[in-house]
Amino acid sequence: MTRSGRAPGVGDGSLLSVAFAPLAFLAGLGLATLGVVLQGMGVGIRGSLMGASVSVLVHADARAWAFGVFNTLYGSAWSMGDPAMGLLSGVPRLVAFSVLTQLLAVVARFWGPMPKRS
Repeated sequence: MTRSGRAPGVGDGSLLSVAFAPLAFLAGLGLATLGVVLQGMGVGIRGSLMGASVSVLVHADARAWAFGVFNTLYGSAWSMGDPAMGLLSGVPRLVAFSVLTQLLAVVARFWGPMPKRS
């Protein structure tokens, strides 16, 4: 929990990852290393929380199937994103695309309703 009483969420992982592309592609080795660390933290947070969400939303009898579908879709989307980013010619476009998509994830997370705590 944070001081505001809000648990860390998927948007927090994306917020950490926003700095990855500029630091990794436009800075020196030290800042590139920091960018990779932030990206790793962001991916870890998102992966953990999205997997936990599946377990909360799906009944125990169908959980294995739900995790299979979730991981298939998540992995497929990730695999399609790599070639799509490869089509963006030049580092500045790649960095802009990466920052834009991460910021959209943050906005999508914080724009929606906050879950009620019991």
